Amino acid sequence: MNLQIEYRTPFSMIVNTVILSEKLTVYEKIVYSVLCAYKNNQDGTCFPSHKTIAQKSNCSLRKVIEVINSLEQYGLIEKQHQFNTKGEHISNKYIVKSEGFKTEI
Repeated sequence: MNLQIEYRTPFSMIVNTVILSEKLTVYEKIVYSVLCAYKNNQDGTCFPSHKTIAQKSNCSLRKVIEVINSLEQYGLIEKQHQFNTKGEHISNKYIVKSEGFKTEI
C-alpha cells in the first residue's frame, strides 16, 4: 500500500539546526528560509536574484549579499556564478543544503 499525501498549500522545510541555532542571525535565518522556499526539492538548487531575495526577506541588497556570503561560510549553501554564451553574468545558482554543515551552528 502506497500512501500519498497531497498538499494544497505550498510549504518549505527548514532543518531544526538552522531554526534553533543561537549563532545564526535573524537575517541569516530569513535569507536561508527564502532560499528554501525557492529550491527544487530534487537537487536543492534555486536561482532567485539578489533583488528577489531582498524583497522576500525585507532586507537591503547589501545585507542579502553579506548574508549569502556568511551562509556559504557556514556550509548552508553553495553559490555558483552562471554566465550566458557571451560570457556575461546572468544569475547565481544556489544549492541549498540541509545537512553536513562545515561548522557547528
